[in-house]
Amino acid sequence: MIKEFNKPVFKKCIKCNRVMTLEDYEKLDEELDMIPLRFPFAFLSMHNHKDLVKKLLISIFNLDSRYYDVCVYFGKDVLLSCYPSQVVKTSLLITFNGENWDLSKLSSLISLKNTVICNFVKVDDKLKDSNTIYELVLNTCKKNLCDKDLLLKDYKCGCVNISIENIWRCKKRFLSGEPLDKRELILLIFCANTFKELYMILCEIFDEKETYDFMRFMTEMSRSREVRKKYRKYKK
Repeated sequence: MIKEFNKPVFKKCIKCNRVMTLEDYEKLDEELDMIPLRFPFAFLSMHNHKDLVKKLLISIFNLDSRYYDVCVYFGKDVLLSCYPSQVVKTSLLITFNGENWDLSKLSSLISLKNTVICNFVKVDDKLKDSNTIYELVLNTCKKNLCDKDLLLKDYKCGCVNISIENIWRCKKRFLSGEPLDKRELILLIFCANTFKELYMILCEIFDEKETYDFMRFMTEMSRSREVRKKYRKYKK
């Protein structure tokens, strides 16, 4: 069931000092083109919003709730560092238009580009867990599109390959009112083209404060001259 999107969220309109509604985001779309998160540099710039990225990745990779309480770090330095045997790392990688890396060899990860690397690090005195690497490849270029259905399977120490084209199929289901599971909904943020679309999706995933933080980030990022300059080059 789709929520009532006119319900006010936490974000305030600077001009009128009130909460933003769906209509406000429609007006914002007339003033500003949103930079989509499928643009790698846009998603990579979310590193300062650690809690949001953490929640996204936990849901995308279908990890259990205990990861919300585990320390999280970003970057390959943690991934490639050596720790005592009782320290366990779970590394989540989102790669844009990447190749199929050999995840059994850490040396192959040194050259990773256009990749968000999130590392959950914890002490496991009973040694029940082992170091694990998950990778999600999002293909945003036509030359990389695959004909398979949307893949949402879990591969331990493996790779899940998803094309944006197949996520768009989920978007059509969402707009027609068909219910989607949480992981499908989260993937829809990568094919949102406007603030209105993104807001509608976020209302299904996050609470008011998280929606406020996400939409604020998207607005500020879309206004950034640096990001817009890189996006123009990216589209050529």
